[in-house]
Amino acid sequence: MSECRSGVQSAILGGVRRIGKVAVSAPKAHPSRTEKTMYYIYIIYSKKLNKKYAGITKNLKKRIYEHNHSKVPFTSKAKDWKLIYYEAFLNKQDAYAEEKFLKSGKGRVRLKYLL
Repeated sequence: MSECRSGVQSAILGGVRRIGKVAVSAPKAHPSRTEKTMYYIYIIYSKKLNKKYAGITKNLKKRIYEHNHSKVPFTSKAKDWKLIYYEAFLNKQDAYAEEKFLKSGKGRVRLKYLL
C-alpha cells in the first residue's frame, strides 16, 4: 500500500488498483507500448577533483562513458567518474523536476543524508 501525492492510499494487486473503496482495473498494455523509455537522474563523483555532478539521461551506461572519455565539457578534467546514485523515471517531467530539486539547497541536504 502506498500513499499518492494527493494523500490517497493506493495498492496495485494483480493488475487491479484499489483507491480507497473503489477498485479500478489497470488498462491493458498496447503491444508496441509495453517497453517505455526510462529517464534516469544520476550523480557521479570524481575522487581526483573531489566533485559531484548531477545529470539526466535516457541511456545511463552511454552517459557515464561520455563523462569518462571527455565528451562532456564540465567533467572533461577527470576520467575517474563513478556512478554513486541514480533514480529511474517513466515520465520526463518528473525526472527533470527531481534533477532540479537535487541541485537545490534542500536537495543537497537530502543527498548528504542518502550518500
